[in-house]
Amino acid sequence: MKGNKTVDIGNLIIPNEIVFEILKRICAKSLMRFICVSKYFCSFISESSFIEAHRSLAAQFLLHRITYTPKIIIYNLSLEDEDLANCLVRYLDETCFRTLHNMQSSSINGIFCLWNYNGDVAICNPFIKEHVFLPKVPDIEKVSQSKIISSYLFGFDPTANKHKVLMGYMVFFENRLVHGIKYLIFTIGVDKSWRDISGGWMPNICTTNNYVCIDGVIYCENRFRPNIVVISIVREELIRTISFPDERVLILPGMMNTIVEIKGQVALVVNDKDDVDEGFSKICVYSQWY
Repeated sequence: MKGNKTVDIGNLIIPNEIVFEILKRICAKSLMRFICVSKYFCSFISESSFIEAHRSLAAQFLLHRITYTPKIIIYNLSLEDEDLANCLVRYLDETCFRTLHNMQSSSINGIFCLWNYNGDVAICNPFIKEHVFLPKVPDIEKVSQSKIISSYLFGFDPTANKHKVLMGYMVFFENRLVHGIKYLIFTIGVDKSWRDISGGWMPNICTTNNYVCIDGVIYCENRFRPNIVVISIVREELIRTISFPDERVLILPGMMNTIVEIKGQVALVVNDKDDVDEGFSKICVYSQWY
């Protein structure tokens, strides 16, 4: 907060840092009441640094649940209400979202990416009740037997302060063998169409919805190989792979190693070869095995 370093409230003199920490924990509906209190609070709440801090904190309390019906249920746990039914974010009940789904478990800065296998992609912010549909890729507007969308990955580029969506789609030969996979990227608020970042067909890299995005880099499980796909969505927008720690990883049918973030580092929750009969797992942190 520029200017004064304290705020006078009655007979109290409170440092701006404390006011900042208090206000960012108040839900958006109640926060709007402070705009009418004084010019100070109106200016304080309108600053970009405060808006980003408040949005990021609120996003930590979003709970997303996939149901067996074509509907996405999201709860805002930052609301001061013990009844979970009152915490529903009902904006996604709109008819335009009913054919879409979201396979990732969290939002990025309070923003969700919803999609389906027909090429429909929506970026929505349920807090301010706004959304935008991305343009379809011309040659796969209708998914045919020879082209199948494999996944959509949602990330944030901190260098440009932009959200980006990565799409991968497979192309098959007539005998159903995979011809190759291409990857397209779309920068929200900048691009008018999808951009190809594959540099050609990539037959051995197939992304899944098991991924995390850390500092502008997406780490994703590879469906075709025992490794992790690393996709930089900043600057050059490059794709490469890193190997699993083979001596510690056991790939079992029907069991998936889970990619997670631990203190800003990518980690892999893996099946332990030594303790597989007991059903134990190990956590391998990226920096320890690469």
